[in-house]
Amino acid sequence: MSYGQMTAGSWIYIGTQGILQGTYETFAGGRAAALRRQPQGPAGAHRGPRRHGGAQPLAATMNEGVMIAVEVDERRIARRLETRYLDLFAPSVDEALARAREALEGGALSRSACSATPADVLPSS
Repeated sequence: MSYGQMTAGSWIYIGTQGILQGTYETFAGGRAAALRRQPQGPAGAHRGPRRHGGAQPLAATMNEGVMIAVEVDERRIARRLETRYLDLFAPSVDEALARAREALEGGALSRSACSATPADVLPSS
Protein backbone atom coordinates (compact mmCIF):
# COMPACT_ATOMS: atom_id res chain seq x y z
CA MET A 1 0.00 0.00 0.00
CA SER A 2 1.32 3.42 -0.90
CA TYR A 3 1.18 6.31 1.54
CA GLY A 4 2.01 9.05 -0.95
CA GLN A 5 -0.18 12.12 -1.13
CA MET A 6 -1.83 14.06 -3.92
CA THR A 7 -1.69 17.79 -4.49
CA ALA A 8 -5.29 17.94 -5.72
CA GLY A 9 -7.79 15.18 -5.18
CA SER A 10 -11.00 14.45 -7.01
CA TRP A 11 -12.89 16.83 -4.72
CA ILE A 12 -11.55 19.38 -7.24
CA TYR A 13 -10.74 22.41 -5.18
CA ILE A 14 -7.23 23.74 -4.94
CA GLY A 15 -6.14 24.59 -1.41
CA THR A 16 -6.86 22.77 1.82
CA GLN A 17 -10.00 21.10 0.51
CA GLY A 18 -8.18 20.07 -2.66
CA ILE A 19 -5.70 17.94 -0.77
CA LEU A 20 -8.10 16.83 1.95
CA GLN A 21 -9.28 13.75 0.06
CA GLY A 22 -5.76 12.48 -0.63
CA THR A 23 -4.69 13.22 2.93
CA TYR A 24 -7.79 11.53 4.31
CA GLU A 25 -7.12 8.42 2.20
CA THR A 26 -3.46 8.42 3.22
CA PHE A 27 -4.38 8.59 6.90
CA ALA A 28 -7.09 5.94 6.42
CA GLY A 29 -4.45 3.56 5.06
CA GLY A 30 -2.12 4.39 7.91
CA ARG A 31 -4.95 4.07 10.42
CA ALA A 32 -5.83 0.60 9.20
CA ALA A 33 -2.22 -0.49 9.69
CA ALA A 34 -1.95 1.28 13.06
CA LEU A 35 -5.15 -0.27 14.38
CA ARG A 36 -3.69 -3.71 13.79
CA ARG A 37 -0.87 -2.72 16.17
CA GLN A 38 -2.59 -0.20 18.48
CA PRO A 39 -6.34 -0.86 18.88
CA GLN A 40 -7.15 2.34 20.83
CA GLY A 41 -6.44 4.43 17.72
CA PRO A 42 -3.57 6.23 16.06
CA ALA A 43 -1.94 9.50 16.98
CA GLY A 44 0.15 11.65 14.69
CA ALA A 45 2.17 14.81 14.42
CA HIS A 46 2.91 16.90 11.38
CA ARG A 47 5.03 19.89 10.51
CA GLY A 48 2.36 22.52 10.81
CA PRO A 49 -0.80 24.08 9.41
CA ARG A 50 0.78 26.16 6.63
CA ARG A 51 -1.15 26.73 3.40
CA HIS A 52 -2.60 23.29 2.65
CA GLY A 53 -1.56 22.03 6.12
CA GLY A 54 -5.04 22.44 7.56
CA ALA A 55 -5.96 19.24 5.76
CA GLN A 56 -3.79 17.10 8.01
CA PRO A 57 -5.49 17.89 11.35
CA LEU A 58 -8.95 17.64 9.78
CA ALA A 59 -8.12 14.38 7.98
CA ALA A 60 -6.73 12.96 11.23
CA THR A 61 -9.94 13.55 13.16
CA MET A 62 -12.04 12.37 10.21
CA ASN A 63 -10.10 9.12 10.70
CA GLU A 64 -10.83 9.16 14.45
CA GLY A 65 -7.26 10.13 15.33
CA VAL A 66 -5.38 12.62 17.44
CA MET A 67 -3.11 15.19 15.78
CA ILE A 68 -0.44 17.57 17.02
CA ALA A 69 0.59 20.20 14.50
CA VAL A 70 4.07 21.59 15.09
CA GLU A 71 4.32 25.11 13.63
CA VAL A 72 6.88 27.84 14.23
CA ASP A 73 4.61 30.63 12.94
CA GLU A 74 1.87 31.33 15.48
CA ARG A 75 -0.08 33.34 12.87
CA ARG A 76 -0.61 30.11 10.93
CA ILE A 77 -1.87 28.40 14.06
CA ALA A 78 -4.25 31.30 14.75
CA ARG A 79 -5.65 31.07 11.22
CA ARG A 80 -6.34 27.35 11.57
CA LEU A 81 -7.98 27.91 14.95
CA GLU A 82 -10.23 30.59 13.40
CA THR A 83 -11.26 28.26 10.58
CA ARG A 84 -11.71 25.36 13.05
CA TYR A 85 -9.18 23.10 11.38
CA LEU A 86 -7.51 23.03 14.80
CA ASP A 87 -9.22 22.71 18.18
CA LEU A 88 -6.66 24.26 20.49
CA PHE A 89 -3.28 25.88 20.89
CA ALA A 90 -0.91 24.31 23.39
CA PRO A 91 1.75 26.73 24.65
CA SER A 92 4.43 24.03 24.74
CA VAL A 93 5.32 20.68 23.24
CA ASP A 94 4.84 19.05 26.64
CA GLU A 95 1.33 20.52 26.96
CA ALA A 96 0.45 19.35 23.43
CA LEU A 97 1.65 15.84 24.25
CA ALA A 98 -0.29 15.83 27.53
CA ARG A 99 -3.49 16.86 25.76
CA ALA A 100 -2.94 14.23 23.06
CA ARG A 101 -2.46 11.54 25.72
CA GLU A 102 -5.64 12.66 27.50
CA ALA A 103 -7.57 12.50 24.24
CA LEU A 104 -6.24 9.03 23.41
CA GLU A 105 -6.99 7.71 26.88
CA GLY A 106 -10.48 9.22 26.84
CA GLY A 107 -11.28 8.10 23.31
CA ALA A 108 -11.71 11.72 22.16
CA LEU A 109 -10.65 13.32 18.92
CA SER A 110 -8.18 16.17 19.16
CA ARG A 111 -6.43 18.56 16.79
CA SER A 112 -3.96 20.70 18.67
CA ALA A 113 -0.99 22.80 17.66
CA CYS A 114 2.11 23.98 19.45
CA SER A 115 4.61 26.61 18.45
CA ALA A 116 7.91 24.81 17.90
CA THR A 117 10.12 23.43 15.16
CA PRO A 118 10.19 19.75 14.20
CA ALA A 119 13.72 19.62 15.65
CA ASP A 120 12.22 20.56 19.03
CA VAL A 121 9.89 17.59 18.88
CA LEU A 122 11.61 14.75 17.03
CA PRO A 123 14.65 12.99 18.44
CA SER A 124 17.88 13.40 16.53
CA SER A 125 19.33 10.38 14.79
